[in-house]
Amino acid sequence: MLGTILKLLRPGYALTALIVFGSWQGYTFVKSIPQKVSLPFGTIQIHNEQKNQPAEPQQVQAEQLSANPAIAAIQKVNPCMRILSWLVIYSLLCLATVPLINKMLAQESNFVNAILIIIYSGSGLLLAFVFAAFQFSKLIDVMLIAAFVFSVFFIIWLAGELEKMRIQDTFSAG
Repeated sequence: MLGTILKLLRPGYALTALIVFGSWQGYTFVKSIPQKVSLPFGTIQIHNEQKNQPAEPQQVQAEQLSANPAIAAIQKVNPCMRILSWLVIYSLLCLATVPLINKMLAQESNFVNAILIIIYSGSGLLLAFVFAAFQFSKLIDVMLIAAFVFSVFFIIWLAGELEKMRIQDTFSAG
């Protein structure tokens, strides 16, 4: 199955899809950050300040969010979309770096394989931590552990399948 996926979705295509998806997610993220940062070179940004008005439900929700606009923007994204974005980005990252994984597997060293698993599972955990808005709670801790376990199993499965394909190519060529 992986061979078919790799034939249809070459690492270059996966990298392109990763860049496009990451750019789209980055654009929507930056667009969602409030424009409260002062502009450089003396330009003035006008804010409408309405005092003594009752708080609307959106304002009450905004008060519960973090003071950091980047973290608040992450918190505003639906949790299911965050999980889906993490899955897509992590999968595309692994598929885009298949040539690197093949080179590391060709070393036939347990140490290099361990480094491979540590780097990819650590990047999966770090990416999940970013999508968790850099916060900890019991639910987020469970989700981070699940993301770490998934990333470990995914990179081990991918490396195993790539190793099988490499061995089959070696025996079929010889």
